Amino acid sequence: TAVRILNPLSQDLSHMRKNLLFGGLEAVAYNINRKNSNLKLYEFGYCYFLNSDNRESKVEKRFTEKHRLGIYMSGKSTPGNWTQKASEASVPALKRYVESVLLKTGIDPLSLNTLGGDNPDYAESQVYQVGEKSLVEFGRIKADRLKEFDIKQDVYAAEFEWDVLLDAIANHRILFKALPRFQVVHREFSLLLDRGVTFESLRKLAFKTERKLLKKVSLFDVYDGEKIEAGKKSYALSFTLLSEDKTLTDKQIDKVMMNLARVFEKEFGAQVRGLN
Repeated sequence: TAVRILNPLSQDLSHMRKNLLFGGLEAVAYNINRKNSNLKLYEFGYCYFLNSDNRESKVEKRFTEKHRLGIYMSGKSTPGNWTQKASEASVPALKRYVESVLLKTGIDPLSLNTLGGDNPDYAESQVYQVGEKSLVEFGRIKADRLKEFDIKQDVYAAEFEWDVLLDAIANHRILFKALPRFQVVHREFSLLLDRGVTFESLRKLAFKTERKLLKKVSLFDVYDGEKIEAGKKSYALSFTLLSEDKTLTDKQIDKVMMNLARVFEKEFGAQVRGLN
């Protein structure tokens, strides 16, 4: 529930804000109206909520203050030059900034729960969760909301629950270790899978299967076109292997890759292609 101000300066300022979005859109509109249409903005701020079910006598117990970080992108996300074309702001471009914030604070985005958002201010959005708590929501702002601010170009926004993020990293320890002395090995293969199988489930199973030598699993291609059977998709995965104390032999590498292929076949009914 919104917190009402008893003596507001105007009707538009009669309630404390519940999100950072409207202030962000005002800043975007202000810049666009002054011919500055390529924007990357951020804001740290507080939002306020009335705990309508809390009847305690202490005033501070009846209200909640939340610290948030807002990020806004619109127009060109990267300028063009003689070697590359300019690129437009987009959900993937915003996602890179969102995940950069998470990584810099020590949170691996792949460790988070991911689901589609239902925020009415977004035409499409995605939510990262820590357990059951929403950590950040990001996506494209819907046209009707932009129209209220007379904005005629797409705007992409993200809003972090900063207190949730700080709680998530409260017990993190920063550890350093020497750079590896031995060569990193990269191997790839593709999988034909049911469409319902997620990359996250494959990644978790891979690390459960090979706990010592496997350092990273990446998804670098997805195909679900007409050349494969209905209800299926193709994932191309890259695996990074490393031993901390010796150079890996071809025999050791082949054994790890065969084990991974076997568990994917057993657990997900996958068809492995390009195993080498």
